[in-house]
Amino acid sequence: MTPLSELFTLKLPDDWTPQETLAAYERLNDRANAIWNRYELVLIEQLRGKLDQDNDSPPESFDFDDPLPF
Repeated sequence: MTPLSELFTLKLPDDWTPQETLAAYERLNDRANAIWNRYELVLIEQLRGKLDQDNDSPPESFDFDDPLPF
């Protein structure tokens, strides 16, 4: 079974002109904005969950009377 990331890997040509590169970038940026505008709340929740998973350690606590380390 092919991993999901491989299914969505975009192979870009090596011979695009600067104009073609800019046009492709602008089109992808427009699509990203459209997705964000439609699914903003869902994306925020997904990103929040991903960030929480990436940082399982509790926040470092310190006493305000401790000297600063710099």
